[in-house]
Amino acid sequence: MIVGAGRVGSSLAIDLARAGRFAPITVVCRSDPEPVRSSRLTALDIAVVRAERDAGVPDAVFGSAGAPDTRGLVLVFCVPDDRLEETAATWARACVDGRIPAPALALHTSGLHDASAIGALRRCGAEVAACHPLVAIAAPGNGRFRGVTFGIDGDPGAVARATELAALLGGRPCRIRPDGRPLYHLAAVFGSNFLVACLSVASELFGECAAEPPGAADALAALLPLARSALDNLERDGLPDGLTGPIVRGDIGTVERHLLALDPVRRDLYRALGTELLAAREDRLDAGVAARLRDVLGPGGGDDEDSEGGASDGE
Repeated sequence: MIVGAGRVGSSLAIDLARAGRFAPITVVCRSDPEPVRSSRLTALDIAVVRAERDAGVPDAVFGSAGAPDTRGLVLVFCVPDDRLEETAATWARACVDGRIPAPALALHTSGLHDASAIGALRRCGAEVAACHPLVAIAAPGNGRFRGVTFGIDGDPGAVARATELAALLGGRPCRIRPDGRPLYHLAAVFGSNFLVACLSVASELFGECAAEPPGAADALAALLPLARSALDNLERDGLPDGLTGPIVRGDIGTVERHLLALDPVRRDLYRALGTELLAAREDRLDAGVAARLRDVLGPGGGDDEDSEGGASDGE
């Protein structure tokens, strides 16, 4: 049973239904899922049940004529991070009160939280684990987890089942220290969300420099091949060999002109990201060049006055 009909929960339901290993599958949601999501799920004979309460325990699904087989019940919580502990605690209370059957296993897909976030379900006899897929899912669908790393921690039996689940979905399991979960989640944010933020800034800059300003979609379309080529370089050559650009080459003058062309907020972002790039390749630059770049990228370096325009030598 999957609690949460969002993009991760819906994609998980679709893949598990196609695999045929955990039938029947029931997806519980607080409100009606989006029409396309609902149609994809019901087309695969996945039951979508609306929970009347905010915490998401659907009284009607258990004990009815069409109720799922609850022997060996597995709960998978695919709910927002801030609601996870409350939702799991509510299900645990319903289990203790006898309103729902005791699950044998409970998992959650939060990247930030370790398995203890759903530890309340241990009172029902369930083993618990965190099983987070390192993937950005923009829309629900099948095959979203192929080749994806799953960050896993928790009780031994639950970890074993989560590892099997990752393999079934075509992913790769990776054990995460419970106290390392915030760093794990930060790695995910830097590797995806902040990448999007950088492309958002890049699209705005591209629009500002064009003789005939493109729309936002056209600006992004112009930059996506560049972004993909950067990722391809990293996949092929790794860090730091896959890096390119003026900081990696030691082009001090170009970096100074970049800083002059930026507003204060973007200038600080450039400095922060540039410092990280420099750290990755500093040992391969001339010592004097590296020292000068550190000065230019530091506070007050390369921005004695604001100016508009500037060179474009990002690649």
